[in-house]
Amino acid sequence: MSSVLHPGSTPLSPPPHGGGGEGAAIPAAPVPFNEAERQALLDQCQILDTAADPDFDDLTRLAAQILGTPIALISLLDHDRQWFKSRLGLDATETPRDVAFCAHAIMQLGEVLVVPDATQDPRFAGNPLVTGPMGIRFYAGAPLLVADGVALGTLCVIDKTPRTPSPAQLEALAALARQVVSQIQLRKQNFAIRTAHAELRTVSELQTAILDSAAHAIIATTSDGMITAYNAAAERLLGYSAEEMIGRQTPAIFHAPEEVVSRAAEFGAELGIALEPGFEVFVAKTRRHLPNDHEWTYLHKDGHRFPVQLSITAVWDGPDRITSFLWIAVDITKRKRVEDELRHSRERFELVTRGAVDGIWDWDVVTNADYFSDRWCELLGYTAAELQPHYQTWVDHLHPEDRPGAHAALQAHLEQRAPYDLECRLRLKSGAYRWFRASGQAIWNADGKPLRMAGSITDITEAKRQEERIQASLGEKDALLQEIHHRVKNNLQVISSLLSLQSGYIQDGRTLDQFKECQGRIRSMALIHEKLYQSETLARVDLRDYLDSLARIVFTTYSTQGNVRLELALEPLSTSIDTAVPLGLLVNELLTNAVKYAFPEGRTGVVRLTLREGPEHDFTLVAEDDGIGLPEGFELKRARTLGMRLVTMFVKQLHAELTTTSSPGRTTFSIHCPGALDSIS
Repeated sequence: MSSVLHPGSTPLSPPPHGGGGEGAAIPAAPVPFNEAERQALLDQCQILDTAADPDFDDLTRLAAQILGTPIALISLLDHDRQWFKSRLGLDATETPRDVAFCAHAIMQLGEVLVVPDATQDPRFAGNPLVTGPMGIRFYAGAPLLVADGVALGTLCVIDKTPRTPSPAQLEALAALARQVVSQIQLRKQNFAIRTAHAELRTVSELQTAILDSAAHAIIATTSDGMITAYNAAAERLLGYSAEEMIGRQTPAIFHAPEEVVSRAAEFGAELGIALEPGFEVFVAKTRRHLPNDHEWTYLHKDGHRFPVQLSITAVWDGPDRITSFLWIAVDITKRKRVEDELRHSRERFELVTRGAVDGIWDWDVVTNADYFSDRWCELLGYTAAELQPHYQTWVDHLHPEDRPGAHAALQAHLEQRAPYDLECRLRLKSGAYRWFRASGQAIWNADGKPLRMAGSITDITEAKRQEERIQASLGEKDALLQEIHHRVKNNLQVISSLLSLQSGYIQDGRTLDQFKECQGRIRSMALIHEKLYQSETLARVDLRDYLDSLARIVFTTYSTQGNVRLELALEPLSTSIDTAVPLGLLVNELLTNAVKYAFPEGRTGVVRLTLREGPEHDFTLVAEDDGIGLPEGFELKRARTLGMRLVTMFVKQLHAELTTTSSPGRTTFSIHCPGALDSIS
């Protein structure tokens, strides 16, 4: 018999303010520890907010009659409410869960919760269902147990008068609750195959539970093959009406005759019975069998054939006698068509992979099934038998030096869901390593987990060797160019030294100045070759480094008194040698003129050289000083000195724009050079 839980047997604590009455606090409705599981099972039943059902109403009516109460309910506990699938004596369809008596009852698994007088129970004394218009006094609720430790709700009875039920009444209430659970489970189950196999033992029961609602063709026969039931789905599938088929023999009517004859012995052995060709005599063997599925060809009334999935279940009377059969047929024409398409697709895939230059692989992450094309086997030196049923992950065959990069690429692939593409060395079966380009892509599910991965490998060993030969050739070329720059620089320095020696024999000051200017120009060109010789790249010159060195050499040569200070503001830019050579000669002329002529008679001052990058790969070079300024009426185009003529020539060679401003205390030469320019910052 079911146990009765009276006040005081619950583990809940009493209200913080003591006994009952309208002022009493309401303890929080308890929540089962397995609430998530319980709610999930409730949702799976798909019973919430469904229409009234006479089968459930009969059970609530019976509960009210047995307990003698005006109110009986089938209550289901949802997230934040209790909803009544059936109700007697109550207009409301639901109430909040936090005031529900049933929220306490579902905690008493296997027990009937009895509240003789709610006003005397500390859990419910302050409950608005007790203190309000409803005025509940008596409550008894039997949990609806659908699994071990899981109750969806209760079958409960309620009265506005205190009462104490008898043990027999409570046992009856518990029994009715079990019937409620059975009704819920019946509506959850598939009324077709599973219900027939699990619950029903006779053809009449099958007709009641399955035939009226099944989507598949269902035919019931006697043990000798006479049709006793034939549902609407069978009419649609086979073209015959129920009136045409009830009382006739089957399955000889539906199966292709030659198939019946050829498969009778095989099919009968699987079914657990002896079958004669034609199927007209059924003799039961002395063993039982499980439901089975077979593919057969059926004949439609109009004569066309089509494939079906046929399940036949025998109903036994004792250990050695079959009383009837249940035939369930499903048209699998579409499925067979899809299977054929998949097979053809697989065949096409095989043809493509066999002819591919790349090795192709495919891995089902869920089933762990994998595929490797013939070309994959050929590239790595394996046979197909050696790779199946499962080939060790190709990452294990990586060259040790390539594993970190491969792992990083695969990790990025999994995090970013982007295809990976990397070059690596793989170990062949022979133990040798070859270079491959490996690429792949995954298919992801809605939870962000990979379902399937596929990819390819391409042997790039020869390409890598050719690349190495090219790199070696380029290295030799760079070494040769560096040697050329080194020798050109040395030759220019020799010329500069010869000029320096020759100048020692010159007495005329004007001629001596010209010799020194020539030396400066040669040094600017020699400095270019020296920088290129020292640079990691021979294609471009670091302008900041070059102009910094050049400016300091000019000042060391001409600013011997120390009265003129050099200021440099050079951005880190690089340019080609074709730009750097005329630019260096131009700077040499401008700085030499400034140091020699802008500060006569030991006058102090500053010469500033500025280099800055423009917005469109251009640059501006500014040489300025705070000396005495250019002669009055000076025009660069009319200047006759060699230095100014060289400035004009270099500006033109650079396709640059030169702007000159001069006044006492400020002279500026600004050269804007449009063209390709790379920042090396």
